[in-house]
Order: sequence, then C-alpha cells, then structure tokens
Amino acid sequence: MRYLTGLLFLTFLVLISCRERTDFEKSLIANSWVYFEDETLDSINNSSAIAYMTFNDDGTSETFYLKSDRVYESLICTPNIKEEANDKWSFNETDSILTVYKIPFKLVSASNDTIAMKRLDRGYNVVFVNKIYFDKEGKRIK
Repeated sequence: MRYLTGLLFLTFLVLISCRERTDFEKSLIANSWVYFEDETLDSINNSSAIAYMTFNDDGTSETFYLKSDRVYESLICTPNIKEEANDKWSFNETDSILTVYKIPFKLVSASNDTIAMKRLDRGYNVVFVNKIYFDKEGKRIK
C-alpha cells in the first residue's frame, strides 16, 4: 500500500511539472524567425537579413545563416553570454517577457508571421519575421 501511495504521489508530481505551452510559445517553436534589431515592420521591407533563429520545445534555441543553414553566432549576444545561458529561452506569460540568452524582450504583438518586441536591456524595438518570407539571400519576398 505504501508503494502505491508513493507511486501515485510521484505521478502527481510529474503531471504538475508538465505545463501546456502558450499559443505564443507554440508559434515560436513551430516556425523559424528572422531577427531585426531597431527596426519597424515598415522598415524591414528594404532590409536584408543574414540569419534566423529556431526555438526548440526543450527550451533551447539556435541561430543559423540564411544562405547556408550553418550555425551562426547570434547577433543578439556575445559568446560569453551565450555560454552562460546555454542557449536557453523561456516565456513568462504573466509579464509577456521572452528571455533568450538571458536577454529580456517585452512582447508587443504577435501573429503567425510577425512578432514585435522591445529589448528591455537596451530599450530598442525588435522584430521577428517568419523565415518563409525570405529567400536564401536574405531579401524579403512577401
């Protein structure tokens, strides 16, 4: 009986620790994102991108070159921060804060195509655009 109680308690703990992803997190994971610093949605039409980010379900993220899909050292952090943060990302739904490489971003708006945020440590705007809208040269195609 004691083993059954222990097993039920362990099962309860596992179920509590598993949480459902928010719609925003699901969108991050389902797509690849081209990152623009200090840009607005209107200004990125004339911009050229060189890299994109992926967000994995296990809480890690990766950055790649658009042209070759090789791993890219992120534009948003220094190597020391990247090593310390271990490429982790998280989203706090209560505060609408996305943290990537220990850098906090305040979510302003989000759709399946575009995410607008404010980088809190530097105070400028950031835009993520779905990678499907860019060619291998980094030009916006839609």
